[in-house]
Amino acid sequence: MKEDILHNKRAEYGKQVVKQLAEKLTHHYGSGWSHKKILHCLRAAETFSQEDIASAARRQLTWTHLKTIMYISAPLERQFYIEMCYIEHWDTRTLTDNSS
Repeated sequence: MKEDILHNKRAEYGKQVVKQLAEKLTHHYGSGWSHKKILHCLRAAETFSQEDIASAARRQLTWTHLKTIMYISAPLERQFYIEMCYIEHWDTRTLTDNSS
């Protein structure tokens, strides 16, 4: 269903929903809820399971770490970079440099 609304037949409707959501969140919670931020949140929800997110939080990965990792298409490669960030204490710049 979400693919239908956001990407296919009803993509224009989906864009409007995301835009309105960004406006409402910004009004209610303040800045930081741009259209682009909502799209990143949607991508994270599509890419990571709740268990993945909890695991990343336990490993003290930041939103910027996750945002970089979620655009890696291969699940095994994503897991590799999550582990390297944790084990080697990579900051986001190191992650970006190594994953590019």
